[in-house]
Amino acid sequence: MLDYILYKKTPPGRVRFQAESDVDCELLGVSSFELGVFEVKGKGAQPASGASLLLPIKGSKQMSLILPVMSVEPLITPLGAWSARCKGPNQAQFDVRSADIVCDECSTHYEMEFVVVGDVQLAAIEAMNHQGWQASLEQQICPNCNNKG
Repeated sequence: MLDYILYKKTPPGRVRFQAESDVDCELLGVSSFELGVFEVKGKGAQPASGASLLLPIKGSKQMSLILPVMSVEPLITPLGAWSARCKGPNQAQFDVRSADIVCDECSTHYEMEFVVVGDVQLAAIEAMNHQGWQASLEQQICPNCNNKG
């Protein structure tokens, strides 16, 4: 699941190209007709096959969904619209949670979002490690302190 999450905000109603952060388009809609495959409709610059799209995750303030593009087709209307078939996680809805975390070494407080798949504690620990923390159920070391050692 974490392969499809980027801890960077994408504005609501927009879709961005991951390799070119300055290129974004209007997001017309997202649907999932089968697990792991999403249809993204947008208006503006058309992505190429092999590119990755960044989409906002409903309910998230900090995360974006990364969807690699498998194929793209232009749409007749509206003018400049396209439909991209993308590979994604094997779920259509995301349980976004947030946690207040304190580094055990420097005592700095962090607010972190994560997507729950299964156990909430394990999902939080996995998300923390994905963001550079050294985290376990017993101890959490922030990226700043983790990089000092």
